[in-house]
Amino acid sequence: MVHKYEIKEITSTKDPDYLPAIKIYIDVTPADVRTDTNEIAKAIDDPLAENGRKMFFFSLHYQRKIVGFAQFAFLPKMKIIFMDYMAIADEYKKNSIFYPFFSMLMLYFNDTGLDYSYFITEIGAQNNDKYVDHDSAFLRKVLAMENFSIIDSPYFQPCLGNNKIESNIDAHLYLKTSAPLNKLSKELFLKLLREILYEHYDSWYKIMLSNSEYKEYHQYIVNEYERIESAITLNDKIELIDCVSSECKYYNPLCAAPHISNVNTAGYAPQIKSKASKFPFVLLAILTTFCVSILFYKFISYLKIPVNSFSTIYAATISLAVGFTAYLFNHKN
Repeated sequence: MVHKYEIKEITSTKDPDYLPAIKIYIDVTPADVRTDTNEIAKAIDDPLAENGRKMFFFSLHYQRKIVGFAQFAFLPKMKIIFMDYMAIADEYKKNSIFYPFFSMLMLYFNDTGLDYSYFITEIGAQNNDKYVDHDSAFLRKVLAMENFSIIDSPYFQPCLGNNKIESNIDAHLYLKTSAPLNKLSKELFLKLLREILYEHYDSWYKIMLSNSEYKEYHQYIVNEYERIESAITLNDKIELIDCVSSECKYYNPLCAAPHISNVNTAGYAPQIKSKASKFPFVLLAILTTFCVSILFYKFISYLKIPVNSFSTIYAATISLAVGFTAYLFNHKN
């Protein structure tokens, strides 16, 4: 059995993959963490911002069927790849689906020559981790095995626009680096935080909002940065929590996803049956019938037998052959 995985970059809203992929994004992404699709459409058609931030959008294909949507930002000042979304249809939320796609995306960024030092994403932790939505729990599980660590510092997902107060939720930043780390200095963390809030969120809404709306949003981002900065303790170092190893030692509420019984990422994805095209078989059947008819005609002509003597039998034989061929096709399908 052959398993076919593909990622395709979406560079235009006219791309035939755009609508099926964005529909999956809408279906599986909770409303409180979902960016307006009109904004995504605008970013797809114009992915490069003034500050050098570059957006990337992908459709995810399994067995030639679109099963997901991914959105990333490259923030050049701190060389961060920021994963905004990796939305996979619910029936395909499996380890065996996520990891091939994630590896292919990493290869894509390497092949395009992106010089990045940090890979970061944010995952919702609504109500101080007491409620974790299905999509967030799935990402917590699978990213733990990709050497992502939780930055053990207060963090709040910024509002996704001026009028979406409900999107300002508790969240965690997940970090992956090429060299293993177990702590961050406060200075480095604040640089990463500033890059995410100002160079990604603030830059995004500078394009999406009117000038007056943007001034209001910019001040909001300033306040959010100061809010998180003031919540950090005087400790110089910020811990990075490795969820995989910590599960072997003690229960950590930040790594709650492995304990959520109704989120199962094991098993196999549903198989997609591909139908072979009937056209070659139909064409072959027509050509074969035609050739046999010519040979039969030549044969009875050679024997000097009147053609009309066999017309009834010949017509019945052809009808039987056509009926048998139709039966075979229907039985196969």
